[in-house]
Amino acid sequence: MELDELKLAWQALDRQLERRYALDFQAFKSTRLDRLRASLRPMQIGLVARIAFGILLMCFAAPVWAKYRDQVLFLIIGLTVHLYGIALCVVSGRLLWMIGAVDYSAPVLDIQQRLARMRAFHLRSGFWLGNAWWVLWMPMLLLAMMWTIPAQFVPVIVDHSAGILRNLGRNTAFGVAVILLVTWLYRLWGKKYPDAQRRFEDQSSRSLANARKALDDIEQFEKM
Repeated sequence: MELDELKLAWQALDRQLERRYALDFQAFKSTRLDRLRASLRPMQIGLVARIAFGILLMCFAAPVWAKYRDQVLFLIIGLTVHLYGIALCVVSGRLLWMIGAVDYSAPVLDIQQRLARMRAFHLRSGFWLGNAWWVLWMPMLLLAMMWTIPAQFVPVIVDHSAGILRNLGRNTAFGVAVILLVTWLYRLWGKKYPDAQRRFEDQSSRSLANARKALDDIEQFEKM
């Protein structure tokens, strides 16, 4: 009888410990998930700001290429900047959708996979959108000039549009060459110093790095 009572007491204690662990884990997980949401909030604000900037670029470019669409120079520079504004909005909108699609009640592995895909898309899109300015700076400068010069000087620019287009073509070729060089150097750096590149990417996507850290804490707690 004493042995049976001891077994029953041990089983009751075991169930008590399991319930206690489940409650502790739930509280810990809830805290870390709150931290995950909070870490993604600055990224969401930044993406909304980037969409606003993209819309501003479109509003900046559209009147020029719409008004002077019969001039190849103005059509090229206007559409180039306009399309870049659209790209900013589309990429930022997709990232906002990916953040909103995270199911915080899902298993940790599922959330980790979503964050990994989000991080890869964020870094890849940010790399190309950032390096695009090697090509975009001259169209932006020309657009700014179109907004600031008096209307009577526009025919002068039209008369010199062939030379400006040649300079624009040379700048584009140079910018593309620089982008290719930067891409090659970045990949080379990643192969030789993967840890350094990982730290750099974490700094570039601090919100996602903090979110991943919160999930890692939950995963470690589960394994205890």
